[in-house]
Amino acid sequence: MDYEMSQTAAKPSFSILEDLRASQINKQKEVEALRQFADGVRHLVSSLPAETRHSISRPLPCTIANKLDEIFQSRQSIMGEDLASLGDHAWSILVSLYTSESKGRKVTVSNITLGMLFPKTTALRYIGVLVKRGYINRVPSHHDKRVTYLRLTEDTHAQVTQILEKISRILY
Repeated sequence: MDYEMSQTAAKPSFSILEDLRASQINKQKEVEALRQFADGVRHLVSSLPAETRHSISRPLPCTIANKLDEIFQSRQSIMGEDLASLGDHAWSILVSLYTSESKGRKVTVSNITLGMLFPKTTALRYIGVLVKRGYINRVPSHHDKRVTYLRLTEDTHAQVTQILEKISRILY
């Protein structure tokens, strides 16, 4: 009698094992079917003309415009209307200084004017305005009195960091 009870007790657990195996086999079949589907989609996409393939992966121009608008608004909300009124030339100078400082490089007035995509006179005018409004400081060289370095103020450095972090969140 004990033998018969142990056989009936074992049947349900054996049935559960069979169900698990069947379930695993079904999942493996589903995974394989998904792989085949993905391969088919990759094949279809690769057979499309290059222009069409690129347009599939790129965001629409209106999406980019919305992100740019959000970036400009973020910059204005963090730095204020004062910097926004100066425009992109001022922002380019601040970002260039920020990048150089983050790499441990000192930036001279001459260096920064060479790196800008606008005339040297325009860069010099904006540097003067940024100094006057307290965004950057002129720091004379201790070794050569003819050389003047530019540095972001601590507040400006913190604000640019905040804006760049916000831009990162918007884009990625």
